[in-house]
Amino acid sequence: MKMKKVFIILLLLFSFGKSYSVNPNEKKKITPLCETRALAMNRLSDFFKSYDTTILKVLFSIPSDETNNQTTNPNIEYMINKNRELISILSSINPDVYKPENLNVSDDLIVFAGAIELYTERKSRQINTNYVPVDCIKNVILGFFDVVSLIEDYVALIKTGGNWATVRSLIFRTLKRYAGWIAAANLIYEIATECY
Repeated sequence: MKMKKVFIILLLLFSFGKSYSVNPNEKKKITPLCETRALAMNRLSDFFKSYDTTILKVLFSIPSDETNNQTTNPNIEYMINKNRELISILSSINPDVYKPENLNVSDDLIVFAGAIELYTERKSRQINTNYVPVDCIKNVILGFFDVVSLIEDYVALIKTGGNWATVRSLIFRTLKRYAGWIAAANLIYEIATECY
């Protein structure tokens, strides 16, 4: 009986320890991890809304050889700067997969990962008309990929401990056509203008 009580106390302590994280700057404040994730997901939704759609439209309407020249195209620089922000958000959502030191701000596939994360979170929370129409985001994402099961494959990969290299490989392999920043800009444009 005494062992049972000790086991229950340890179980409760263990579950309490897993549910909360302590902010290093403010030791007295305890923030639930689920709240932190929810804030990061709201930042992700706001992030997709914050893109300058004029720049996005320009990006996917010019020839790819001009678009992919990152040193001379200010629109690409804009996308790279936005990727810095996206990397920060994604690392807040899942620090095991999206380690900033493993992500390159010039990697346009990060945008696709962000869109899939947005969809999976909205779908799991069943957020409807007040935020982003879930089906719209799913349709936009699937319009870029050959595999209809991409989202389920992505979620399974994340749940089984996949890292950015494996996630990136899945995204790259299943794209209908790799088009660099043109495709990334088009994806964001469609989400920003059709789903919000």
